[in-house]
Order: sequence, then structure tokens, then C-alpha cells
Amino acid sequence: MKRLFWAIPMSILIATSAAQADAGHKKHKMATSQEQIMVAHPWVRATPPRAKNGAAYLKVTNHGKTVEKIISASTPVANKAEIHTHLNEAGVMKMRHVPSLDIPAGGSMTFAPGGHHVMLIGLKKTLKVGDKVAITLVFEKAGKITFHADITKSGAKMGRAKVIIHSVTPDGVGGPLGTIILSNSTEGLIATPHLNGLSAGKHAFHVHMNGDCSPGIKDGIAVTALAAGGHYGHMAKHGHGHTKKHEEPHKMAGDMPDLTVGADGRSMMAVVKPGLTMAEIRGRALMIHSGPTMAHGKHAGGDHRIACGVIPK
Repeated sequence: MKRLFWAIPMSILIATSAAQADAGHKKHKMATSQEQIMVAHPWVRATPPRAKNGAAYLKVTNHGKTVEKIISASTPVANKAEIHTHLNEAGVMKMRHVPSLDIPAGGSMTFAPGGHHVMLIGLKKTLKVGDKVAITLVFEKAGKITFHADITKSGAKMGRAKVIIHSVTPDGVGGPLGTIILSNSTEGLIATPHLNGLSAGKHAFHVHMNGDCSPGIKDGIAVTALAAGGHYGHMAKHGHGHTKKHEEPHKMAGDMPDLTVGADGRSMMAVVKPGLTMAEIRGRALMIHSGPTMAHGKHAGGDHRIACGVIPK
């Protein structure tokens, strides 16, 4: 508190009580937390009657320049709330309480089934689909941040979806090439392909804004899968149409690692996109291009879209 007083001009100190100064300090903290910490896509799994515990999932992003730490949690629907995680101990997954959790500067942490989550211990009521749960996270620097999480059916937002991938041409959507399984993990969004009939090598792979793989007309020419729109990116992630100043424009949220196709035309190797979750991309499209991603996000051989699939909502 002494540091706060030294930072305030002497004229204000004379006219302002210590209580008012403290209130002003709290307001400053709240504004800072809103700018630097963002909580997105919170949800709570619905529980059966008389269930003792529940779990909440979300994504926390730290836009600050220093590491932030979650030090506690609380909710009015349970006796207490704790940060928990799952650990692999000798091949057996075990749940453990985490006293605190670091959110890296300029980074994010995804709370998802099988990883970090907010454990709601000693439920005071059944968590019913359609209701909301107020949850408060306490951060070391930002203080308290309270948000409301939707209650959804158990498994409805588990963060897993099967996407049927079709070949696409300027004439329309063709036959199926296989599937890509999407799933949340503590490392990010995992995409596991089960594809056949593609040319060998690396193929650029993205999430596109619209869940439509149809062709469209641009400048009088039919364009493959034009209805899917552009890459899913910072407009959806940060609420505006531009990247941040410290980020390169080509690094969009939906730019996945390239898919690898073997000499037999099959793609089976999973890729992971850190920081991306299923909740962000449901109802959008997956797009596969003819060549690999090159420098500055460009595709070798031009921007040829060769396969597309719609992510279920």
C-alpha cells in the first residue's frame, strides 16, 4: 500500500481518504484483469440426480507480458472448487489437485476432459442442461474474475467430432476420401486423419470460417469450395479483423500443421494445433490443399483446394 501512496500526487493524497485510495486501486486491478485475462468457451457437464461432484471446462488466455497464475476457484453451486488435472502414472490415468496453475505470457491454457478442469466438489444441486453456473477464478495478479458457464449434456461438448472429408472441384463436392477425427487435449486440438486417395507429400490444412464446401463464382470464374470462406483466424479469436501488432498476419488460429500423405495415398498421422479447441470451430469447415504450407502461409503450387469437410455443430 505504501507504494500506491507514493505513486499518487500529493494534492490527491491530501483530498482523498485512505479508503477511497484503496477503492481506486481495486478499480484499477479490475480494468487490468479484463484487458489481460480472457476466459472463453466455459461449459459444465450436466450431472445425474444426487451426484456429489461436477466439472467445468474452459480456455484461459493471458494477453499480458508476464506469467499469470490461477491460485484458487469457487462457485455457489458447490461446497468448494479446485483446479484438478489428470496424470499418467505407470500407464494409469489419475486425477490430482493442482494448488496453482501458470498461464504463460501471451499464451493460453485449455481446460478439457482428460486434462485440466475445475472440479466442483460437494454439489448443492443437480446441474441441469440449459442452466448456467457462476464460477470465479482467482489470479495472482489480476484478482477475481467471475464468468457463467453453460450446462450441457454429458459428452455433448466433450470436444470430439468426426468430419467426413470429400473431394472438391470447381464443379462441386465429390465423393468421400475418408474422415478426420477432431478432439480436444491438454496440448491443443488433435486432428487424426483416416484418408485415402490423396497425392503423396505434405498438404496444407486449415479450418475455414464457413461450414460449406460448395463452389462459388468469383470474377466470372467457378472457384473450388469458395463458400467455405477464408481461414478461421484472429477475427473470431480476438473479436476483430486484424492480428495483434506482435503477431505475424499469416499466423491464423485455424492454420493447422500440414497433413502427411504416404506413397500409398493414405494419411494417418495425427497433428496438433496448440491453443485451439472444438468449441471454437464447430460448424466451420476443414480444408486440405494441393501442396504444403510455404513461407508466410502461402501454398506451394498456388491456393488449390482439393478436399473439404464440415465440422458438426
